[in-house]
Amino acid sequence: MKKHLLMAGLAALLTVPAVAQSGTTTTKDEATGAKTTTTVKVRDNGTTRVQTDSRTGRTKAGEVVNEAAQDTKMVGKKVANGTEKVATKTVQGTKKAGKAVGKTVKKGAQKTEAAVEKAVD
Repeated sequence: MKKHLLMAGLAALLTVPAVAQSGTTTTKDEATGAKTTTTVKVRDNGTTRVQTDSRTGRTKAGEVVNEAAQDTKMVGKKVANGTEKVATKTVQGTKKAGKAVGKTVKKGAQKTEAAVEKAVD
C-alpha cells in the first residue's frame, strides 16, 4: 500500500510542472485582424514542443480587396511623384526662360542706349 501511495504521489509531483508549463498563448492584431496562436507542450522527457499557428485575418476575397487597395495606393503615390517631378521641371524651365528673356531685354536696352548716345553725339 505504501508503494502505491508513494508512486501516486510521485506521479502527481511530476505531472504538475508539466501541466503548468504547457499552455496556449493567443495574440490578435486589432488593426489587421491577424491572429497568432502559440502552443507550448512539455513532453514526458522534459523537452518542449512549440507550435505556432498564424492567420492573416482575411479571407481570400478580403485578401484580393486588400491587395487591390494597396495597388491603388501605390499607383497614387507614383502619379503624385510623377506630377511633382513635372512641376519641378516646369518651374525650372520657366525660370530658365525668364532669365533668357531678361538677358535679351537687357542686351536690347544696352544697344538702344548705345544707339541713342551715338545719335546725340
